[in-house]
Amino acid sequence: MLNQHLLGDAWDSAAQFRKSEHRRPEEMEKYEYFPSPLKHFECVIQFHCGTLGRCYLLRFLHGNQKVSITLFCAFLRFEYYHSTLTSGKQIFLHFAVVRGNLGVLMDVIAVVTGASRGAGKGIAIALGEAGATVYVTGRSVADADSPYGGTVSETAELVTRAGGKGIAIAVDHADDEAVVTLFARVKAEHGRLDILVNNAAKVVASTTMGGGFWQKPLEAVDLITVGLRSHFVAAYHAAPLLIANRRGLIIQTGHYGAVAYYHGPAYGAQKAGADKMAADMAKELRPYNVAAVSIWMGGLDTERARAYLASLPEDARPKTRRDSPQFTGRVIAALYESDLRMKLTGRALIGAELGAKLGVTDIDGSSPRSDRYELGGPPELHATLTS
Repeated sequence: MLNQHLLGDAWDSAAQFRKSEHRRPEEMEKYEYFPSPLKHFECVIQFHCGTLGRCYLLRFLHGNQKVSITLFCAFLRFEYYHSTLTSGKQIFLHFAVVRGNLGVLMDVIAVVTGASRGAGKGIAIALGEAGATVYVTGRSVADADSPYGGTVSETAELVTRAGGKGIAIAVDHADDEAVVTLFARVKAEHGRLDILVNNAAKVVASTTMGGGFWQKPLEAVDLITVGLRSHFVAAYHAAPLLIANRRGLIIQTGHYGAVAYYHGPAYGAQKAGADKMAADMAKELRPYNVAAVSIWMGGLDTERARAYLASLPEDARPKTRRDSPQFTGRVIAALYESDLRMKLTGRALIGAELGAKLGVTDIDGSSPRSDRYELGGPPELHATLTS
């Protein structure tokens, strides 16, 4: 199905190219790429024997892009430039492929858990921007379900608005049977899965409270149930669908708390455990071309973070920029399409560093900073995990 969001970008760019002030001299256009207004577009295809071949089946893979024939044919119908060389036998056809921060995931099926708000919501929206079909899970079905607002339906709608297809499914990831039902639906509707993002976590007020762990309510340890065990359960049911696809990616949303002191032992155990789980899963899934990684996120501009910062005196509020929740989703989209996907499988990766490697920026065009030197970096994998 035609991705209207991407087609709109192509149409707008084509309109810019039509303007006379954006054209370069004819001799330059014969042999070079598009002019500077299209600097984010990069492709030249050369057809021989004087035919554009627009009616042929085109499916093109370039770098991190996988673009459907629908987008190509639509664009070619609107804009092309050709110049006949002295032999009269060649026609150069220049066309644009959107190459920005996102891979083009027009036929990708993803499940993002814990996506009513926060990181999960941003990841789901970013995958939607890339054209993916995203199953959005979480417990919240009404704004009143959380003091921070947000629902699975709201996120699914934003995924669709962004250019993908959002499907809201209310799931309590402490309920194994509900998770069985979720993946049974994905199997019935698609027969496969491309990306699983394990983000669901039961973060309660006591998680971030000061004091010793023995002084906090015992519910803080529920983060191990929904946040670690739940990751395993979701991956357990997702694995057959990822294997059936013969290509896949499991993401654990991680944090520097896996190696640094951050919010206490329950939080640290959950983050470190998720990293090791990804490494072991990667070992067993490698023969099936399915990768598993943990992506460490920095400080995010989430609903919870905003509420906390608003509660502080103005002079006590940190001035450092916070990353958007969408940034990690952009990194995931790019990694899925990258040839680094299997090379990096099993690793815990700092999102800011991986984003820089893949050429991904945040929604405001900035490049998030790594906190490696303040909070530490992921440990190297043992040789038994890499072979």
